[in-house]
Amino acid sequence: MKFAVGVMLTSFGLFWGAEGAGAQWPGSDAALLAIIPAVLLLALALVRAFRRAKDNAEAQAPAATAAR
Repeated sequence: MKFAVGVMLTSFGLFWGAEGAGAQWPGSDAALLAIIPAVLLLALALVRAFRRAKDNAEAQAPAATAAR
């Protein structure tokens, strides 16, 4: 639930922030139909990357302490 709310808030924030700065979106409000999936895909990719980095760090931590 928090993830979905975060995606929606980020998408609307990007949209309204750009409009406030004077940007003209192609398709006007329909641009949100492209922005929301783009933000969702980016967020999912970042979650996956951070989980891999965490797993790699945890896997290397015991090896580093055993070498001492």
